[in-house]
Amino acid sequence: SCIASLLRIPHLIVAINKMDLVDWSEERFLEIRAQFEEFLPRLDMKDVQFIPMSALNGDNVVESSPHTPWYHGPTLLGHLE
Repeated sequence: SCIASLLRIPHLIVAINKMDLVDWSEERFLEIRAQFEEFLPRLDMKDVQFIPMSALNGDNVVESSPHTPWYHGPTLLGHLE
């Protein structure tokens, strides 16, 4: 993320992977997101999207996962498109 900021890349996707290892905990997702958001002002990045996922199982990669009913954002591929 520091390099993306130095290169002035305006959009950033933070794919929080391996959510299956924490039983798809919304609380843990929000903790990780909050920690990253504390760091963002130093990077001067405004457009940041956080996506909970499990690449191993394909959850929220191409199709929305039934394991994350609390997440209403796009899938990784959906956001990239």
